[in-house]
Formats: sequence, C-alpha cells, structure tokens
Amino acid sequence: MGILFCMSLPTVSDAKAQEKLDGEEAFIRGNLLCELHKYEDAVEAYEKAIEMGHKNETVFNNKGVALDSLGRYKDAIKCYEESLKINPDYEIAWYNMGNSYTYLKLFDKAINCYNKALGLKPNYLTALYDKALVLAQTGKAKKSIECYDSILENDPKNWEAWYRKGVLFHELDRLTESLEALKTAAELN
Repeated sequence: MGILFCMSLPTVSDAKAQEKLDGEEAFIRGNLLCELHKYEDAVEAYEKAIEMGHKNETVFNNKGVALDSLGRYKDAIKCYEESLKINPDYEIAWYNMGNSYTYLKLFDKAINCYNKALGLKPNYLTALYDKALVLAQTGKAKKSIECYDSILENDPKNWEAWYRKGVLFHELDRLTESLEALKTAAELN
C-alpha cells in the first residue's frame, strides 16, 4: 500500500488572487522606491503592477510622479491622463499634471489643471500656491495676489505666502503693502 499525498492544485481564482497580490506588492515597492528617490526603479515597479492588473488612478498617478522626478514630463502627463480616465475627480492627478505642464512652460494648461484640482477640492492650498506661482511667472501679479490672499484666509501664518505677496506688491510699486507683507513674513519665519 502506498502513501497518498493530498495536495490541492491552485484554482484559477487562486492564481488571479495571487496575481492581484503580486500587483499590489509591486505598487507598494514602487512607492517605497519613490521615497528612496530611485525613480527609474519605481517606474519599473509601477509598470509591473499595471501589467499584473493593478490598474487604478493611484498607480498611474504615482508612476507620473516618478517620471516627473526624472524630467520625463510628457510621459508623466500621459500617466496623469490615464489616472483621470479612471477617476476624473482625482484632484491629485489634476494637480500633478499642472506641475508637469509648468515644467514644460505650458502655463495656460497648467492653470487649467490647477483650476480643475481646486474645483474638486477648493481648499487644496498646495494647488492654489502653485497656481499663484504660475500666475506670477506669467505677469499676472494681481491674480497671483488674490491666490495668496485665499491661502492666507485659510493659513494666516503661511510665511511663504506673505513673502511672495510682498514681492508681488513690490513689482506693482505698492511699496507700503510690500513692506507690511515682507515684515509679516519675517516675523512668521
């Protein structure tokens, strides 16, 4: 009489579950690699996660962030677009795409993206801050100051907003307001 070994073979659903876990693991590895500033390796990990079916707005967004960090802004924009196909209300992807357009000096597109992010999350201060920077870069000092005013309504101790507002007032030859804003920035910093 022989020994009978009972062994269950993996089912299709077990294989799919394992592949899903492997995809999630690759995604997490990509995030860790980004934190370590190993962006090429992070992109590869995100690509592996996507190949394994781990396709959601966050994976594409994070791959875009890694590509941005490598200076591959056009490729990053494609990732943000994929992210937004999955979830058009993902304000983080709109914000990040705005940053890519800013790096490419496509300022109108950048502002449109920041506006989309702010439409979805009105108190998204980082998006508002970067929008203000782009407005200032494009000579729209008054609109930029309006953004900094909105930031300061939510965060009155934001010294950077006070500082940038002071610089813009100076550019507009509003010297008294410039001095007040710069003094406030210095006191807060």
